[in-house]
Amino acid sequence: MALSDLPGLNSLSFDLMNRRVHVFHHGSVDQIAAKLGSLGMAAQLIDTHPASEEPASDICATEELDAKREAKTLKSLLAINAAMFLTEMIAGLVAHSAGLIADSLDMFADAAVYGLALYAVGHSARLQVRAAHMAGFFQIVLVVV
Repeated sequence: MALSDLPGLNSLSFDLMNRRVHVFHHGSVDQIAAKLGSLGMAAQLIDTHPASEEPASDICATEELDAKREAKTLKSLLAINAAMFLTEMIAGLVAHSAGLIADSLDMFADAAVYGLALYAVGHSARLQVRAAHMAGFFQIVLVVV
């Protein structure tokens, strides 16, 4: 989200296992480095490549493969949470258990957030940020209610 307002930002690719983010953009790297540095997470620039040195097809293929992996993971999480929601809701209604019903609603909220994330996978960085904001808003609404 720290990079969402930068002009020239094309997309972001996250490598969570190695704690890296790949930023695809046009223009100077200085603004990106400053924004990431302000997060206080010891961000450091590892490498840069001009767009002409990296074949666009390789970048697109990598992003598409990452998006497919993310979508597969999110579909699994969505299915698990939806199944748990239904199971707990039915059990809670049958047993007249407010605890089970409340937990089932928590599972529903998680499933809704996974659904938003699934929708955003493979789309632009701006749409991904918008989906993250919607998920956060949804969570705040649930806390208030």
